[in-house]
Amino acid sequence: MICPNCKNESDGAKWCPYCGIQLETEERMPDSTLSEPNDENAFEEEYNLGRQTDNKALKITLAILCPIAAIVLVMVILVACGIVNFGSSKEPVVTEESEVLEKSNTESLKQTAVNQLKIGDYEEAEAVLKAILEIEPDNEEITTLCKIVYNYNRAIKKVETRKFGEAKNLFEKIPDDYLNYDISFDIEKLGEELAQADKAHAIFETVKEHMRNGEYADASDTVMLIDEQYLEDEDAALLEQYNQQIMEYNESEEQRMLQMGNSLDSTRALEIVNSYCNNFASAVNNSDFSIVESQLGGYLLEQQRALFQNHVNGRISINHEGCELVSFSKLSDTCWEVEVKEGTTVHYPDGTVDSGEVYNIYTIEYINSAFYLTMLA
Repeated sequence: MICPNCKNESDGAKWCPYCGIQLETEERMPDSTLSEPNDENAFEEEYNLGRQTDNKALKITLAILCPIAAIVLVMVILVACGIVNFGSSKEPVVTEESEVLEKSNTESLKQTAVNQLKIGDYEEAEAVLKAILEIEPDNEEITTLCKIVYNYNRAIKKVETRKFGEAKNLFEKIPDDYLNYDISFDIEKLGEELAQADKAHAIFETVKEHMRNGEYADASDTVMLIDEQYLEDEDAALLEQYNQQIMEYNESEEQRMLQMGNSLDSTRALEIVNSYCNNFASAVNNSDFSIVESQLGGYLLEQQRALFQNHVNGRISINHEGCELVSFSKLSDTCWEVEVKEGTTVHYPDGTVDSGEVYNIYTIEYINSAFYLTMLA
């Protein structure tokens, strides 16, 4: 029988031996016989056909699997040689040559980092140290050094923006091992700057307290102690406001004191002179010139200091018996002349006592919101 598909002679077979399609035979068995084969030969023939069909499928399967198998084999060889690692928990195969090369690269990077530290290029040094840690993540020395440089670099940036509190927090994270490296000098310098910032902040807190209590004179004196470059921006802005308020206060106080000076009368002038005389006697008797020093100014300050020293050296004591006003005159808006009669008793080391009255003319001046005795004639 000729196969209708491939046109070859099938020799009466049910299946074409060349292309494998099912053929129609002249003596076809009834459907009931095909559906239910009863003889052993028919079953065996069906089995054989089945094996023929399976052989063809096997060929197709092998055609697909063979290239895959070849790829798998190649990959197994690559993995075995350590060339490819698919995330296995096993350590990759490292040759002695690769270890030497990696160590050489690490040592080179370490030297680069050391050189950068010596020239003060800490940003570059940090980048190099991080590169080393990518190669040797468990290197404790490099980890410590990287922490030192990392925190220093960021603390410096905070100082440059006057964020001294944040800079201090970063500074405190720098390991103590920094003393072993070339960066130590700059870290010590940073510590000194942060100490100055702490001092400025503490003084400013005192200023704030004075301002809250309306103590403008005390605030004015305290402000002079602040190094403003070490204040954070917020405190510096507040200090500027305080300075404006203090300036306004000083101006009003100056006007008030000037008015007081203009209204200085003979009674107040006599009180100033009498207070000085009592304090000078107390200074001599206690060998302490500071008792009277704050009342004196100008030429009279040095003149009376010398007189005080002579009395102390001579072991002389003085009793002031009081003052009487002789005359009072205004020389200018801030200067007055007062003549008084003083009663004084002087005790000498040999027991001699000298009592009497003297006439003195004092000059009173209004200077920096206060009255001073500046001349004595």
